[in-house]
Amino acid sequence: MNLDAGRSVLVVIDMQDRLVRAVADADACVDRTTTLLRTADVLDVPVVVVEMNPEKLGPTDARIRQAIGDLAARPKMTFSAMREPAVAEHLAALDRPQAVVVGMETQVCVLQTAMDLLARKSDVFVVADAVGSRRPDARALGLQRMQGAGVEIVTTEMVMFEWLERAGTDAFRQLQPLLKEVGAP
Repeated sequence: MNLDAGRSVLVVIDMQDRLVRAVADADACVDRTTTLLRTADVLDVPVVVVEMNPEKLGPTDARIRQAIGDLAARPKMTFSAMREPAVAEHLAALDRPQAVVVGMETQVCVLQTAMDLLARKSDVFVVADAVGSRRPDARALGLQRMQGAGVEIVTTEMVMFEWLERAGTDAFRQLQPLLKEVGAP
C-alpha cells in the first residue's frame, strides 16, 4: 500500500537532547526527521511530537524545534506514546489511518508505539533512516521485529515521493532541494 499525504500523520518520538547525544548516527536521524517535517508542512500532513519524561531527558532537539515552529511537544511517561491517554486521544481525533513514525529509541519507544498503533488498526510506516538507537544492533533488531509484526519499513525518500505522488507540482518544486539531499536526482 502506498502512503497518502491526505491520510497520514507524522509521529516524532523522543527526539530529545539527552537521547540525541547518546544515539549512534544521531545527526543523520535528526536531518532526515527535519526533512520529513518540512515535507509534512508543505503537504499539510499533521505532526505529533512526543517527549519521554522531559524533566529528565530534556526538550526536543533544537533543530527539530525549529522545524516544528510553535507546535508543542506532548509529554509522556509511558514508553509507547499510544499508552499516554492525551496522545492517543489526539491521534484518534486527527482521524489519519496512516502513521509515519520517526524517533528514538528504535527498540523501545518507537517499537512499542508502532506495535500499539498496529493494534489500533493504523497502517504503520517506520522510517528506517530517521530512527536511532544507542547501539546499532538494537536498532536493527527493533526494525526487524516491527517488520515481522506488519510494520512497513521505509526510507525518507520513499515517504517524500509517495506523499508527493507526482512531479511538476508546486509542492514538488518546493521540495526538490530536499529530495536531492536524500538521494533523488
